[in-house]
Amino acid sequence: MAPPSKLTVALSAVTPLFLGGADPNEYAELRPPSFKGLLRYWYRALDGEYAALDGEYATREARLFGSTEAGQSPCLLRVSEWQVGRIRWDRNRYTQPVNRGGFQRGGRPPENGIVYLGYSLVLGDNDRRAIPTSPSAFTLEVQPRPGCDTPEVRRAWLASLWLLVHVGGVGSRSRRGLGSLRIEGWEGWPDCGDLPLPSQAATPEDWQSQIGSGLLTLRRWFPTLPGNDHTIVAPGVRLLVLRQGFDSWERALDDAGLRLQRFRRGVKVAERVGFGLPLTVVSQERMASPLFMRVLRLGHSYHLAFLFLPAPLPDLDGVRWPDNTRQVVQDFLDEQQPDAVEVRL
Repeated sequence: MAPPSKLTVALSAVTPLFLGGADPNEYAELRPPSFKGLLRYWYRALDGEYAALDGEYATREARLFGSTEAGQSPCLLRVSEWQVGRIRWDRNRYTQPVNRGGFQRGGRPPENGIVYLGYSLVLGDNDRRAIPTSPSAFTLEVQPRPGCDTPEVRRAWLASLWLLVHVGGVGSRSRRGLGSLRIEGWEGWPDCGDLPLPSQAATPEDWQSQIGSGLLTLRRWFPTLPGNDHTIVAPGVRLLVLRQGFDSWERALDDAGLRLQRFRRGVKVAERVGFGLPLTVVSQERMASPLFMRVLRLGHSYHLAFLFLPAPLPDLDGVRWPDNTRQVVQDFLDEQQPDAVEVRL
């Protein structure tokens, strides 16, 4: 019997990866458990059958990724060229290329989009460390165990990794543009050829074509839509990439922060819940933002991506969210649309 095939994926960091280690204020670690948890998240966002019973104890997710009841994962996940990072989020550094001058009306500090997006990295006692950006790749290897090298297993892992890299990100503030990854190449599984790699696109229009094609392939692989009780890849998804390119990820992320900051100022405070919680004057409950920001390296330029994935508002006793809460992110995307190419599901 031939040994199981191995998937080898070359990844690079487009923006710094603020990953927690044993002490996230001392160093950041790129660890297989972190990746496996993210892969499961994106699998649940895609496959409506993830919780379906599959055997006496296991759900489909448990059989494809492992669990206490179902046993070990059908695949071994390794990160070669183990990565550890110690760079700090230095607010002062990022004020230099993007500072807009003196204080604004009311004593507010100068506008700075990149500092705005990364504010929580130095909030309170936080002094988070990151793995820096690098054009060189680190390698992810996925090795099926004997008897587990099946199309179903391979497609679940490939689809989850594809969504993680092209829609999501890794680490703290990954929904605000940090932790953006890029697939430099993958090989080893026959199913790799079925999915385009938008991260290799040279232009926003090329990215638009490839991301749309890839999402259609994923839906053919997993035709059952997930329920609406968590973040999902389903009708209503919007993906925009701005046509304007920048010469660095810092300038791209700064522009993203400025766009969001200026838009939010015109939104009623209670309606800002649509961008996520906690929100100090509204609720300390947590709700992940349905708006994802990413930085793409397309050719020799860095481009902004804004992505919306449907997610439910939290159901809190005695709280009635304003009618426009669900619409506010759509309004933000509509404002960006004239400058962008867009894919909708």
